[in-house]
Amino acid sequence: MLINKPPDANRDTSRHPLHQDLHYFPFRPADRICASWTAMERIDERNGCLFAIPGSHRGVLYPHVYPENVKNKAYHGVYGFENVPKVNLVMEKGDTVFFHPILLHGSGPNLTKGFRKAISVHFADSNCEFIDVKGTSQENIADEVEALMKKRGINVKYADFWKYKSRLVNGTPGTFQNYASNLEGRLNFARPHILWIEDWKKVVFMDEKRFSPDGPDGFQYYWHDLKKEPKVISRRSQGGRGAMVWGQLKPFSSRDL
Repeated sequence: MLINKPPDANRDTSRHPLHQDLHYFPFRPADRICASWTAMERIDERNGCLFAIPGSHRGVLYPHVYPENVKNKAYHGVYGFENVPKVNLVMEKGDTVFFHPILLHGSGPNLTKGFRKAISVHFADSNCEFIDVKGTSQENIADEVEALMKKRGINVKYADFWKYKSRLVNGTPGTFQNYASNLEGRLNFARPHILWIEDWKKVVFMDEKRFSPDGPDGFQYYWHDLKKEPKVISRRSQGGRGAMVWGQLKPFSSRDL
């Protein structure tokens, strides 16, 4: 996932409160899940670097709610650690940090005038088991995601949402992800929406999401915010849409121009 943290004048739009990634995952065990976070530029306290509580990965999963003044959907956080010492993770371009899903961490506001870019990926053992989050501290995020998907015309259970969202990157398919269940999920999604026309332009399956930070990688459009018009990217020096005319074709010969 490409994280493009926007400039933030009021300090609340871009900050991500202290949280644990496991709060969002309906699968276990936690020790078989790992986060990877890569800086695409220098990231420090000015543009919203990560911060973490050392050793907190040895703890438990805490209840998450919306902290005061947080404006972004699904940006849940935990309370009770306001006075606990935290460490800022200052990173140079290309630096990568790996961490446990129980680790308490977050990111500060972007106080610069430019966007702050990073790439976040989560890896899990393909044999992780899905759990029922009903009645647990994770029920609030599950209900929120299911309601959001339903608003977009997609009825999907929270566990299935993660199955369809994932892809196998190495090894053999397991209980967590396999191609058969993924294909079945896509077909079940497609059948009731077969009459969609314009709405299909908003659907991107996970294995179709490719992008290169340095330019296009086989696609004409870059990965963009659906609320904004897509930007055309071309490798041609004049911006594309050009043609070179070398001659005129006639019935029995050609003529140079």
